[in-house]
Amino acid sequence: MLIDNEEKKNHIIELGSSIMHLLGYHGAGVKDIVKAAGIPKGSFYNYFESKEDFAMQAMIYHGALARKHFIYHFSKKEIRPLQRLYNCFEDAISVFEKDCSKGCFIANLAQEMADANPRLCEVANLELEKNEVLIAELLHEAIDQQELKNKQKNQSAKGQR
Repeated sequence: MLIDNEEKKNHIIELGSSIMHLLGYHGAGVKDIVKAAGIPKGSFYNYFESKEDFAMQAMIYHGALARKHFIYHFSKKEIRPLQRLYNCFEDAISVFEKDCSKGCFIANLAQEMADANPRLCEVANLELEKNEVLIAELLHEAIDQQELKNKQKNQSAKGQR
């Protein structure tokens, strides 16, 4: 079975980011990443320009996985919006209890690298903001279906009196 470049790259990210998640950005070297992925060190540079590039692409990869989780739950239109949000977070909590004892990969890297590498923080912020957009859209849906009150609308109405 032949594996295409994207699959191989994702495989390296999956295994390598688990090491970076465990050891942190500074603690995990390229040597650790390639060892975890089972590839020669030279092959790493066929997929990533640097360790920084690897970390950025790993955050994008993990952000996309999180969004799939949100989209899976939020797309179930037969369920009321707030119940979808609740279901999504209940499911996430059960996953985190089993598999996320080290915290959030993206948030951990952003926190570790906040002062040292603004580019990594920028990628982290962009990935987390994409999830915020999905949540905001669901909350607007809840407002439209009158499950939530629109405080901004209510406050501006009070100010007009």
